[in-house]
Amino acid sequence: MASQGPLPRWRLPQAKWGQWVEKLKPIYRNLWKRARIYDAIMASVCGIRRDSAAIFALLECWCPETSTFVLPWGRSTRASAGEAPRRLSTTTG
Repeated sequence: MASQGPLPRWRLPQAKWGQWVEKLKPIYRNLWKRARIYDAIMASVCGIRRDSAAIFALLECWCPETSTFVLPWGRSTRASAGEAPRRLSTTTG
């Protein structure tokens, strides 16, 4: 497991999860869509690569005094879980 805390999390999915999804997708696609879980299942087989350079570049834009990212096109707050970032201004600089 990847981390300790209130809920256990696994760093990598089960080895054969992707194969299982691909095998059952033709059979259960419509059922998964009706149950509104199809997109979640498809997202679970996608890989996300960490881009350390992009993370560090974004961190350089963080302003701790205002808790915002100062980006070339304006300031933006950090997003809470399940919330889209809010744009605070459209001024540059």
